[in-house]
Amino acid sequence: MNTLSDNNWILSVGTFLPIAGVLIMLFIPRREEALVKQVGILTAAATLAVGIVTLALFNYDKAGDLQFYASTSWIKPIRATYTIGLDGISLPLYVLSMVITLLVMIYSWDHIPEPGNPKAFFILMLILQMGMAGTFIAQDLILFFVFFEIVLLPMYFMIGVWGGEQRQYASLKFFLYTMFGSALMLVSFVALFILTKANSDPNGSFQFAWFYAHGQDLAANTAVWVFAGMFIGFAVKVPMFPFHTWLPDAHTQAPTQGSVILAAILLKLGTYGFVRIAIPFLPQAAVKWAPWIGLLAVIGIIYGALGCLAQTDMKRLILLLGGPHGLRHARHRHAHAARVQRRGLRHGRPRPDHGHVVLPRRLREGALPHAGDPSAQRHAQADPQARLDPLLLCDGFARPARPRRLLG
Repeated sequence: MNTLSDNNWILSVGTFLPIAGVLIMLFIPRREEALVKQVGILTAAATLAVGIVTLALFNYDKAGDLQFYASTSWIKPIRATYTIGLDGISLPLYVLSMVITLLVMIYSWDHIPEPGNPKAFFILMLILQMGMAGTFIAQDLILFFVFFEIVLLPMYFMIGVWGGEQRQYASLKFFLYTMFGSALMLVSFVALFILTKANSDPNGSFQFAWFYAHGQDLAANTAVWVFAGMFIGFAVKVPMFPFHTWLPDAHTQAPTQGSVILAAILLKLGTYGFVRIAIPFLPQAAVKWAPWIGLLAVIGIIYGALGCLAQTDMKRLILLLGGPHGLRHARHRHAHAARVQRRGLRHGRPRPDHGHVVLPRRLREGALPHAGDPSAQRHAQADPQARLDPLLLCDGFARPARPRRLLG
């Protein structure tokens, strides 16, 4: 993989700038709510400004190359490095995470959910932003795993503290599912590190470049099992059937801000993991897994579509409308990536998914009651057909998939 090291400081600044805002807010008294909000929004705006500069500096004629590349030793005993870079796959997602965070924080100025405490709420969102951005720039498996898991705790607390009536159940379920998937993913990373002899080769490391070069040398059966661990870890994050059951509870019980970030960015991490890590590292295993992943995606599409017909909770309805959409793209991207790998290519240019339409849709949900709200139940009982009326307001977000796209 070709690398370009010009302006390689910019990714570290864009990723860790939110921590500067967090440190400032730690010294602001909790009662100074307006000042806390101003610092949080200004920090998010400054981070987005760095993202815009990154867009301007990016060489779009070399989108397949790793740009703003930087690498230095990090944890020497295990050969982990601080290696970062952006290409045409990660750039739109990297900037999208900044846009979503800023817009959500602006929305939160007058919409801090119960029990309040804007200081803690804004700090968690900035930490979440750092984790999301870091995931998209990481070019080392250990660094990727650290950023991948950083997003877990802020979202857990956002659901568990500021969520709905069943927030404790939903947050614990979210935490257990994602931790289980992450554990298997980490085991697969370590196994791949050992099987490719990165632990004994003088040039071996956890850098992505090492696995791009040596992952294809694994025996077919071994690669299939290593891919299985990665598949479960990333499938939980997508989420794909049958690892999806944490999402309806987490999405419904999360505050509006949590639902926006969850749907717009966090659910993309799983698909990104497939495209960035699992498929390029082990293309021979990806080809063998492709039919089964396609089957699970189709089951998820049909399951989600049928689930829409039984919903009286608007947040669950919109979630299920988005689920088949995301799984449809995941299925096509996995199939496309497998085809690309068979042709000997390593990089495509997928679009940043539907994060750009998630925000208005999710913020619209902010005024909607939870399923346990008596007003929602009375509304559904008074007019059973009323639950379908909001579909008219979705502005095409819930367009049914065309048969050609499903079968192509």
